[in-house]
Amino acid sequence: MNNTVIYVILFMVIIYAAFFFFSYQRRKKLKDVFQNLDLQQEALQADVYKDNLLAKDFGFIQEQLSGEPIEAFTYANAQYTGKDQAKDVAKDALKGIATLGTVRFTTVQTPKYLILSQGAVHLLDTDTEGEVSKHLIFDASRMQNARIEEKALSTMAKAQAKFAGFELKSYSLHLPTDGDDVVLELYSTLMFNQATTGGNMMTMSSQRQVENFVIANQFLYKLGVKYPQLRVQTTVPF
Repeated sequence: MNNTVIYVILFMVIIYAAFFFFSYQRRKKLKDVFQNLDLQQEALQADVYKDNLLAKDFGFIQEQLSGEPIEAFTYANAQYTGKDQAKDVAKDALKGIATLGTVRFTTVQTPKYLILSQGAVHLLDTDTEGEVSKHLIFDASRMQNARIEEKALSTMAKAQAKFAGFELKSYSLHLPTDGDDVVLELYSTLMFNQATTGGNMMTMSSQRQVENFVIANQFLYKLGVKYPQLRVQTTVPF
């Protein structure tokens, strides 16, 4: 074994050791932050967190609402089962065949947002460029027939919760339409499933993750206040 190979191996060992040390420190700090949270005080800061996040990172939500008050918002995920994934893989394969294999297609699940405003729930869907592609409004008459149910956490969600050290819950929200219900998955923190955007717990600051946690809990709480059949127990005591 020559010196070059030895140096490469040593370099890789150092890189991996640094990564694991960094991950350990991040996880420890995040767990300490959540274990020492004053949840009642955080509840009082919910509107401040929400307004700051809307102003900094989610101006497009305010634009879509055209000045209407935003009481609460959260991230949402399309219900995406293994069966759905298999369909997408087959569809993408057929598209590839149609181009004689010159183009490879991959269906991407894009971010969605739920906004509570004046009793209505707005659903914003985005395209792969991050632009709003659909804006659906579920008024009070439809929301009266909406329902929510807690569901088991996915493997990814369990890993996220374990890393951060907070209580994470997952829900299926059924929004009625003239046809089939729109079924969305949402969490008790701002988190996406299949979407490629959204916060990464490895790089996001502890404070931002606290804010995400509070904002998502605020949405669940206010949704339940407006529509009692959608009430769930929130970790943050509003």
